[in-house]
Formats: sequence, C-alpha cells, structure tokens
Amino acid sequence: MPPPPLPTEFNTKQYSLSEAQKADDCLSCRVVGGGAFITLGVVSYFTGQRGITENAAKIRASKSVLGIVARRRGITGMAAVFVGLGVYRLFG
Repeated sequence: MPPPPLPTEFNTKQYSLSEAQKADDCLSCRVVGGGAFITLGVVSYFTGQRGITENAAKIRASKSVLGIVARRRGITGMAAVFVGLGVYRLFG
C-alpha cells in the first residue's frame, strides 16, 4: 500500500502560546519531563562533588587553572540549571 499523499495546504490557524501548550502538553508529560530534569540535576550534583573529592589530590597536583573551588562551583551551577529547568517544566 503506498503512503498517503502529502498535504498541499497547511493549517493556517494561529495559536497563542497558552493555547498551544494546552493542546500539546499533558500533566503526565510535565511530571515526567520535570522529574527527569530534577533527577538529572540532583544526580549530577552528587556524583560531580564525589568525583572532585575523590580526585582532589590529582587536581591539586595538575596545577590547572581551574582549581577545586571553580570545579565545585561549575558543577553546582550546572546542577542548579537542571533543577531549575525541571521546576520550570513542572510549573511553567
């Protein structure tokens, strides 16, 4: 059976952002998406901090421009962004 033909005319009805969200975004989608981002933030925070703690001697010995404090702040900032995205996905 051949595939159906492509439409020649597109739906030109304009939606506002809130109408589009209501039409395409269900509660379970928000919960799963928000939970995934929040979980990603929490896991990346704890594993990143643990990795820095375990490799602190190597980081100090490397004489890198990015020391331990800068790396901890970077991981904390990244995790905060992920958690913020998750909260926005849930309630935004």
